Amino acid sequence: MKDYKSQHSCKVCSGKHHSLLHYNNRNNDQQEADSNNSAKIKANVAHVAIKPVLASNTCQSGERNILLATAQVIVIESDGQHTRARVLLDQGSEATFISEALVQSLRLSKSRVETNVIGVRGCNAGCIKSATCFTLQSQVDPSFKLEVNAFVLPRLTSALPSRNFVKFNLHQFQQISLADPEFHRSSRVDIMIGADLYGQLLRSGVQSFPRILAVAQNTALGWVVSGPTHDSTSRRAVPINHAIIKALRCEVNDDLSEIIQKFWTIEEVPITTNFQKSADKECERLFADTHTRERDGHLKVRLPCIGKLPSIGAATRHIALGSLKHQHRRFLNDSKLANAYAEFMDTYLKLGHMERVPTTEINNPQAWYLPHHAVITHTSRQSKIRVVFDASRKTHDKQCLNDFFIAGPPHQNDLFLILLNWRRYRYAFTADIIKMFR
Repeated sequence: MKDYKSQHSCKVCSGKHHSLLHYNNRNNDQQEADSNNSAKIKANVAHVAIKPVLASNTCQSGERNILLATAQVIVIESDGQHTRARVLLDQGSEATFISEALVQSLRLSKSRVETNVIGVRGCNAGCIKSATCFTLQSQVDPSFKLEVNAFVLPRLTSALPSRNFVKFNLHQFQQISLADPEFHRSSRVDIMIGADLYGQLLRSGVQSFPRILAVAQNTALGWVVSGPTHDSTSRRAVPINHAIIKALRCEVNDDLSEIIQKFWTIEEVPITTNFQKSADKECERLFADTHTRERDGHLKVRLPCIGKLPSIGAATRHIALGSLKHQHRRFLNDSKLANAYAEFMDTYLKLGHMERVPTTEINNPQAWYLPHHAVITHTSRQSKIRVVFDASRKTHDKQCLNDFFIAGPPHQNDLFLILLNWRRYRYAFTADIIKMFR
């Protein structure tokens, strides 16, 4: 084989090797070109290859914690109003970002953009759809204002820091004006300033502190604290083998933790009690004492009325006649509705669910006249009509028939438990129980 000489040469460089050796190089060049083309955006936003912070601001190593630089700023809205916001200074990001929640709160105008977000290990972390502009003002130096062009993201990062430093000593920072006096308390980040604006914020001055390893940097927003620090709350009272700590140490994923909490909140079985009001007990007692079964199988029960109904037959009859006149006007414009309504009433009468009022009782001052109207449900196949008798219509004296009856306790199952029962069986059936409340 060593004496064999190929008659072919590389099609790319004419060398004595196979052309596929150049395949990886071409792919890298093509990926670089595609990455450059995808970063072209509108709205006068600079060409960027974005690398935002995708992790928490606290990196735990034993008892040491890493703090990232945060600041409290003032964001000036379009109408001149001022709103406070929390900023993360991240020199590792090539662009500035703002949360969607803050954009909606400030009613900032957005422009359409199209670019990808590239995170750690070159992974594509998503696509940015919009950008916005706003004015940022320092709380320490009100004369400092900065015009900011920022990309809009649904969420920038998790709460910073990941936990509160309860016993953190703040007396060592009394001689400087902190940009974020609450930098040791866990809170959300509204804006993330990248390297595009980071240099404009820097001022001369760096201070170190003997008790902690973190340093303070002077900026136009005030002094920001960053770097490793020790928190006394992380120390254990009982000595534990350091190797065991390393073996059992875990990292908290805030997004996953929040999702799990929401899951258990949704899936939590509601606590039911047997507590009943006195009116509910009276309603059940009335049903038990008065209900009977007729020969045809129907149940008969007395209405759970509270006291005696007032003599307002004239008022309720006036309301019912007004509703009926309105229905007649609808019937003149819609013959199908008129026929369906008449058919519904005829069926109601034939089934014995209602009866005609004698002529002598049409104007009964002791009666309660109910207005009724049609409710139409449109489906892909047909339109169904349902007549509603409105017992909740109030008179001029703010009285309605429903106020004089006991509703009784609810006996239907909780919707959550009904949905759980659907998981227990392979087949489930649904049915529409018509004329149930006649």
